[in-house]
Amino acid sequence: QSYAVRCSACQPGEFIESACSATSDAVCKQCGPGEYTSTSGLDVCEPCTEGDTYQPLEGQSYAILCTPSQPGKFIESACTATTDATYKGCVAGHACSDGIKTKCVAVGKYAPRDATECSTVSAGHQVVVGNGGLRKGQEPCEQGTFSESAGQDECTPCLEGEEYQPAEGQSYAVRCSACQPGEFIESACNAT
Repeated sequence: QSYAVRCSACQPGEFIESACSATSDAVCKQCGPGEYTSTSGLDVCEPCTEGDTYQPLEGQSYAILCTPSQPGKFIESACTATTDATYKGCVAGHACSDGIKTKCVAVGKYAPRDATECSTVSAGHQVVVGNGGLRKGQEPCEQGTFSESAGQDECTPCLEGEEYQPAEGQSYAVRCSACQPGEFIESACNAT
């Protein structure tokens, strides 16, 4: 009595290392890390697409989508065929968008921690510069100073004897009063 044995089919996650012949069955081998097969009976494994998909394990039938960039974070290590991308929070003075870290250097701009873009300093405020010259925030103008418009690095000091500003965080200076005929200066106008 004679009969034929059906050849084995390689399963998803495997590829045919040597085909079935008249005298031997097919030899299947697992796909390695960074590759996969989603259907059975394939001669080669499908490679993961660098930057789009990855697979850290052997013998898998699917690829994993890389983690997309996250607002306020930058790429610490890119997604490879065998590892996912890792991200790190953006430090103050930098803006992180689409996985890219950019230093805020323009006049009147700053970025707090985990910022997605550089912010414009508000009127009545000035840039706070931290270690390494990083423009990390804004702070109100002190008494005796002001900042008329947004986007200024520093507050303007009031002109002694001509204008003053008694409050913090202001966008204007107050003109000193002039004495009327017959009046005298009891106390001079100062910046605060």
